[in-house]
Amino acid sequence: MLPTRFLICLLCVGTLAACEEDDPHKYLLSANDLAAIQQAHFAYRDGWRANDSAAVMAALTPDAVLIPHHGHPEVAGASAIQEFWWPPDSPPAAVTAFDTSAGNFLEITRKQEKGDWLISHRIWNDPVAQIE
Repeated sequence: MLPTRFLICLLCVGTLAACEEDDPHKYLLSANDLAAIQQAHFAYRDGWRANDSAAVMAALTPDAVLIPHHGHPEVAGASAIQEFWWPPDSPPAAVTAFDTSAGNFLEITRKQEKGDWLISHRIWNDPVAQIE
């Protein structure tokens, strides 16, 4: 019987060999894909700016995952996201600005079957408010 470490090495070598034979150009995004990815971000941003929860949710995949700032637990799936941002028992709030220049964020988009791109993961971390 072969040691597990040897089997794992064989698996890795086989995987690397398969990747070398693969056409690396097939992983490049087209100009249309790049524009659609940018549009997904703009649709998300514009939904917030318009205080339109349906537009915000439409920019996300149904299984989207949020990883909020300051160590809050992840929020997964459309219903959990809807409740996280718009809890049913909370008063309405209005977004007056939406700017992604402060702090850090990561947005992952995924191409859908019909060719459009939607946000599947959004992670953000903004500076902790300083109390004076």
